[in-house]
Amino acid sequence: MRGTKPLTKEERHIIIEHLLKVGDARLLAMFVIGLNSGFRISEICSIRISDIYSIPHNRVMDDVYVRKMNTKGKIAGRRNEISKKAKIYVNNWISILKTERNGDFNAELPLFPSKGRGIVNGVVNPIQGKHAWRLFQKLFHDLDITFRGTHTMRKTIAHDIYQVERDVMAVKEKLGHVSLDSTASYLSTISSDSVKKIVEDMF
Repeated sequence: MRGTKPLTKEERHIIIEHLLKVGDARLLAMFVIGLNSGFRISEICSIRISDIYSIPHNRVMDDVYVRKMNTKGKIAGRRNEISKKAKIYVNNWISILKTERNGDFNAELPLFPSKGRGIVNGVVNPIQGKHAWRLFQKLFHDLDITFRGTHTMRKTIAHDIYQVERDVMAVKEKLGHVSLDSTASYLSTISSDSVKKIVEDMF
């Protein structure tokens, strides 16, 4: 998205502290996944429980997966690491979701079920990207932070990686204003240890 800028560390902390204060665990989980993974908002909305949480082991996994059917261009699925701190926030949301589902909790349930669309023909629908976009727009407005679109989260991790790696290819062309594939291919050129350190230090 042209003109999109990364969030500063201060802005990230303000957003997280606010969401903790108001108890919006769902939006907080979406935010930290966005910061860590670099996925598009539509892809974050498409995540299912099994893409990030192991029911047999009762724990959040070390990475989050977006299935091929939900990626832009549908070229390949994507799996990106999330930080220990992000896992805490995601686990908190899943605990709430388990309670809300009253026992009806399974691997194919959307991580972020729609509150408005509910259940249609027995299928639990995920929140839509446009609705998530509006939630983030309101959040940024309430905190007096300039809303630059949900691509801001993706741009933020790109910025942090660039600051550490100083890759010769421009972040703008490698990341995201074109496709998620550019983001994934850029991350794949960096050592896994470097990516892990960057992800852990996102907020």
